[in-house]
Amino acid sequence: MPAERNLIDEVCSVLMEEGVALSGSIVVFPGRRPAHFLRRSIALKRGRGYIPPRIFSMDDFIDYIYEDALALSNRKLTGIDAVSVLYDIHGRSENRLGGRAFLSPEAFLPFGSRIFRDLEEFRIEGIAPERVRMIDQLAEDMIPRQSLERLQSLSALYHEFYRELEGMNLSTRSMRYGTVAERLTPSTLARSRIVFAGFYALTRSEKEIFRSLSKGEETVFIFQAGRGIVDRVRELGLKADHGADQSGTPPRISFYKSPDTHGQVFALSRILKDIRTGTGTDNVLQDTAIVLPASETLFPLLHHCLCLFDEKEYNITMGYPIRRTPIYGFFNLLMELVSSMDEGRIYLPDYLNFVLHPYTKNIYFKAGDADAPLHRADITRIIFHKAEEYLKGHRKDPFIRLEDIEEDGRLIEGIIEASSGINGTGGGDSGGMLPDEGDIRDHIREIHDRTIRLFSGFSDMGDLTERAMQILSYIYENSTARYHPFFHPFSEALMKALIELSESMFSRVSFNGINGYFTFFRRYVSTVKTPFEGTPLRGLQVMGMLETRGLRFRNLFILDLNEGIVPDTGTEDSILPHKARVILGLPTYRDREQLISYYLSTLIEGAEEAHLFYIENDRKEKSRFVERLLWERQKEHKTRDSGKLINTIQYRIGLKNREPLPVEKTDEVVSFLKNYEFSATSLDDYLRCHLRFYYSEIMGMKKRSASTVDIDRYEIGNIVHRILASCLGRLKGGPLTRDGLNSGLAETVTEEYFRHNYTTPVKGRLLLIKKQISNRISDLIKKYYLPMAEEETLIIRGTELRIRHTVNSFRLKGRIDSLEDRGNRTCIVDFKTSSSPAPLKINFKKITIEDREHWPEHIGSLQMPFYLLLYKEKTGIPLSGLEGLYLLLGRKAMGGDIELPFFEPGEGRDERFSLLYRIIFSILDEISQINVPFTPTKDFKRNCPGCMYSYICGTQWIGGREHY
Repeated sequence: MPAERNLIDEVCSVLMEEGVALSGSIVVFPGRRPAHFLRRSIALKRGRGYIPPRIFSMDDFIDYIYEDALALSNRKLTGIDAVSVLYDIHGRSENRLGGRAFLSPEAFLPFGSRIFRDLEEFRIEGIAPERVRMIDQLAEDMIPRQSLERLQSLSALYHEFYRELEGMNLSTRSMRYGTVAERLTPSTLARSRIVFAGFYALTRSEKEIFRSLSKGEETVFIFQAGRGIVDRVRELGLKADHGADQSGTPPRISFYKSPDTHGQVFALSRILKDIRTGTGTDNVLQDTAIVLPASETLFPLLHHCLCLFDEKEYNITMGYPIRRTPIYGFFNLLMELVSSMDEGRIYLPDYLNFVLHPYTKNIYFKAGDADAPLHRADITRIIFHKAEEYLKGHRKDPFIRLEDIEEDGRLIEGIIEASSGINGTGGGDSGGMLPDEGDIRDHIREIHDRTIRLFSGFSDMGDLTERAMQILSYIYENSTARYHPFFHPFSEALMKALIELSESMFSRVSFNGINGYFTFFRRYVSTVKTPFEGTPLRGLQVMGMLETRGLRFRNLFILDLNEGIVPDTGTEDSILPHKARVILGLPTYRDREQLISYYLSTLIEGAEEAHLFYIENDRKEKSRFVERLLWERQKEHKTRDSGKLINTIQYRIGLKNREPLPVEKTDEVVSFLKNYEFSATSLDDYLRCHLRFYYSEIMGMKKRSASTVDIDRYEIGNIVHRILASCLGRLKGGPLTRDGLNSGLAETVTEEYFRHNYTTPVKGRLLLIKKQISNRISDLIKKYYLPMAEEETLIIRGTELRIRHTVNSFRLKGRIDSLEDRGNRTCIVDFKTSSSPAPLKINFKKITIEDREHWPEHIGSLQMPFYLLLYKEKTGIPLSGLEGLYLLLGRKAMGGDIELPFFEPGEGRDERFSLLYRIIFSILDEISQINVPFTPTKDFKRNCPGCMYSYICGTQWIGGREHY
């Protein structure tokens, strides 16, 4: 039949011919979807109730013949059980595939799945083990020796696998196909009519079944005309009745080129909006399909297109990988947490990732008595967000026991305080009760018990799956997860997979360590798909590519028509070399391309309008099928320019970025500033950007104090300062000597610091940081302080000295890293973990008191002049007796080169200090003036990248521009 005709209507007409008993007929399609449409078509034509024919997919038809018509009872083997049998055979084999690389169950699982698919292909194509074994004689010069040896091992495994299954009274899909092909005759099925419709590519077993049933007078085969179908029909020995030529108007095809996935989805959304607002919407939707060859496009489609319709107005029929779902993310975070445990202690970053997952932090808090129960999720969110804030701010050790979290009184108090502001709000029935200390402890402990502790050890895979099902049920029954979009189909698919694994032969397998269990679990679950199996009888249809086989739609939208997707040009998921597949007569990627080409062309030719979308950028190009269709249209329009036939989707982006607005001062702000203690850091912030000072000092939006749980460069600098201050602090009071500055001082103090702040053995990255800090400080003492102490008298007066003093009515504060007497000078030393002096220098050649606008360009930092001013005013020591210098600890070699003195020899010290004195108090006066607003920086390029307030100001784009 011509491709533009409706296959379902054709089948319906065959079944309703005079003399055909509808209820006694059988119809077989390649897949299950057409059955729904056929039943509806029959009902519409009959106009009354009827007993339908038996309608099968090809696989279901084989199972029906095998179990009912042939009365065979061999249980059908699941894929996971098949891999288990192969694993046992593999373990016993002397000539193993892959040698010793696949001896563990978790390593063998993906490999065994590929082997099973190849063996099933051998069997269903009728290839005997002997033929696989003899391939080296047929292709010795064509296939590498290593591949030939692999085929020899595979042939032995092939023979042993099916022999063992027969002994276990089990069957597989290919075994059932083979048995049905051998035993099926027209007399096996005493039916009025048997119809096979919509087939294209057939296995050898299917061909034998078709040939056998074609001998019956009531067997009808219906094929849709398309590329290569004539040769397929000829292979079956059938004579085709082409019927009347009813070729109609070719479909109107529109092409859409998009730069990315969202572009094509947005374009589709505009078209659907027009349909939605038009007349006869229901009728249009009834005969419209959106085809998604790539499953990852489903959720962009849901959020930007299907949101235009009520849920009853569309239907989804396709598979979606469970590994892309939030449920898999939840279990993956739980496994990462348990895997990182060390001697019963959890790793805090992994713990926080898990408890802040939406499923965990929305577990209902249950407390109170029967008359006034408390049942709300917002309290759990408060608990874990407060735990994040508290643990990151107060923990130095990245490992902690669950019991320590459950019994931490300060944490519980903080949670109670944070909860006090939600009385009468949130999700729940009580609203009027607040949790007490015991309720919170019990709630945290229950979550730990029902998730982390429950998943911390297993006796075998069956035990793991049972515990995973308990956790999944716990989340379903005790959290808001079941209200999340698509939680039900995702959880049902995972639960079904877990049940199958728990009932499989692998359920009795044990692993030596927890990571073996989790690797196997991840690899098994990654093969699972959520089968969206709606009933496609009404509304807009959203379908995968193969789900469209045998169906026809007036309006068609096909997305992701790109190379690598349509067709899938990835490597064949087989352990067989391509040349071996050719020699054995197995399908190759070329056959797969022909299959996709046939079904795609018949689908498009059956439509009235077809909208084809593809992505074109530096990584993706249009499908060869789109190229072919474009070329056909170019010939029709007699043009070489395909661009005239393509709708190009472009984003309209406004690249203008507004500068942040200034913030006016209020009386309250000025009052606050009168009592504010200014530091050198706050003045540097103000000098670079007034808004940075405003957000940091006025609004109090400080960077969260980092702990070594998530240690970064900032925290490493803090650790270096603390250890160095402790080293030098032990030497204060008297002149430094060689004995005092011994090489073991840095190592001793570093060891004490980490032992005090970390209760577990320091490992991994933290151990490396510890050694680097110890070695660096040891070099500083040995190569910088020791030579200096031998040349002149060096006395440490104090470390990390905090100084406060009021100067000219302004309250000033500072912290001096090290105050040292060097000969006859008092030296203020500030340690910097960087190596560059540029951010600290002041260009005295260009700076003037009058040129206020350019101060930020010429002043790197006011820290050292601020400290000198503060110490001078506090102690009365004249400037001539003071020195200030930075030590750049980030320099490669320790020595005199790490010094960056504030005053260079021969410079006008008094004049320069006087200038900076006036600048500092000019800035302080400016900050205090109510008529001077907090304005943004003048140099966005220099000051905005890396600023923690750039997202508030809207200047984060500057960092992006710098990146490119």
